Amino acid sequence: MGIAGIITGLGLVGYALFGGPSEEELIREQLHRFAHVLGVDPSENAVFRLGRLNKEFKTLLTDNVHVRVRELTSLERGRKGLAAVAARAGVYFTGAEISLSDFEIQIDAKETSATVKCLARLTAEQGGQPRRDDRRVDFKLAKVDGDWLIDSIFVSDVNEEQEAEAVPALP
Repeated sequence: MGIAGIITGLGLVGYALFGGPSEEELIREQLHRFAHVLGVDPSENAVFRLGRLNKEFKTLLTDNVHVRVRELTSLERGRKGLAAVAARAGVYFTGAEISLSDFEIQIDAKETSATVKCLARLTAEQGGQPRRDDRRVDFKLAKVDGDWLIDSIFVSDVNEEQEAEAVPALP
């Protein structure tokens, strides 16, 4: 029993040190969660959606998250401004899902900030018609109290060149 206990203990220590998710996996998981939260469930009313978004965004976004999307010129800076706009998505779509792919993740040497470039696909129903839209998205994340939080989001057309200052390269 003693040797089995030692082997089990070593296995648990090894897993804790080397088997946990990598920083890239944690970032990817956080971004997938964000995309899922933005989806539109046709059975959800706008008031409930706003409350849910405000709650979820506290664990996904920094307080002063900066978002830039060409179509949303009046978007207020911050978590609450984004929640207010995202809550109205149910007015435009009777159902919507966002999926992210083709991640390029760059984490700074201190593992306190990261930049991510990826593709986002919106699959939705609008006015009874299916709609699909692909976009490039640049995220900047900050590690706050051990969690990766999204600090900026820049959305552009797939073929559009990103502006250099939108998500600066890490040192």
